[in-house]
Amino acid sequence: MSDPDRVLFFLLKPVVRACKEFDLLSDGDRIAAAVSGGKDSRALLQLLLRCQRKMPCRYELLALHVVGTSAGFPDLRPELEPWFRGLGVEYHFATLELPPEEPLPLTCFRCSWNRRKALFTAAVGLGYNKLAFGHNADDAAATRS
Repeated sequence: MSDPDRVLFFLLKPVVRACKEFDLLSDGDRIAAAVSGGKDSRALLQLLLRCQRKMPCRYELLALHVVGTSAGFPDLRPELEPWFRGLGVEYHFATLELPPEEPLPLTCFRCSWNRRKALFTAAVGLGYNKLAFGHNADDAAATRS
């Protein structure tokens, strides 16, 4: 077993266990995975793709990225699109639409609020019933400020 396969094997075990224990995945689910471009969300997407082979239920998966150029963030589409295609996963780019009164630069809280709104709006609009986030405790702590 190669090192990446070995790491994936050990990462996948608790993910599959949590999905079963907390009934996170159901047959026929349409799951949009929020992909920021960072390592957490990229890992989540790859784990969900691999879980499709391990779980008894069948679900559809979409990589969903919010393009935040309106808030001054770099456009990651040129980097993410070929990566999504290489994984063989469907993907969608949602545009971050800021209210006219939204002051720039965005605070961490306001950025998180607006990005999540864009993600939920896009997921529902595309017919996905679940949205998966690859955040860790550090993300939660930083977003509270």
